[in-house]
Amino acid sequence: MSEHKIGDLVKFESSFFNNLNNSEYANPGVVIAVRDASVEWSGHTRSYTVVWNDGRVTNEWHGYLKKLA
Repeated sequence: MSEHKIGDLVKFESSFFNNLNNSEYANPGVVIAVRDASVEWSGHTRSYTVVWNDGRVTNEWHGYLKKLA
């Protein structure tokens, strides 16, 4: 699994939350912070703070973000 880093251009992508892909997220976004799994309550994987094209900021699990070229 490729990890994202600060400054990466990403888009939200999920087959489960398919209706959110375009309606709730102003793709693309930029990763502005990385949170290690060791500090996350669930212990799953890293999460990322993303600022989206509309200026909104969210925290997202790695599996919902696709790195853009």
